[in-house]
Amino acid sequence: MLLSHLLSAAVLAAAAVEPSPGLTMRVPAEGLDLSRAADAAAFAGRVAEESRRFCEVHAGTVTPGHVGDRRVCERAMAGEAVSALSSTQWRDFMQAGGAAALRRAQRQDGRAG
Repeated sequence: MLLSHLLSAAVLAAAAVEPSPGLTMRVPAEGLDLSRAADAAAFAGRVAEESRRFCEVHAGTVTPGHVGDRRVCERAMAGEAVSALSSTQWRDFMQAGGAAALRRAQRQDGRAG
C-alpha cells in the first residue's frame, strides 16, 4: 500500500515539471470540434508533433534539470498547449478522449510516454 502511494507520488512529481519561463508553445485548435473524438485526436496529434519540433530546439532550456531526456520537455510543452485551450475546449477535449489520444500520439515514435 505504501509502495503504491510512493509510486503514485513519483509519477505525479515527474509529470509536474514546469517549463522555463519565457518559452511557450501554442497549438491552434481552429477548425476542430474538440467534443468529437476524431477532432480531439487530430488536435492531440498536432500537439505531439509540435512539442517534438519545439523540444528538438529548446529541450535544454525548457527543462534544464532533465537535459538528455526530451520526453520530459515534450510532456511539459504538450501539457502547456492543452492548458492554453479555453475552459470549454479543454473540457470537450478531455471528455472526447483527448488525453488518451495525446498519450498515444506521444508514444507513436517511441520517444515519449
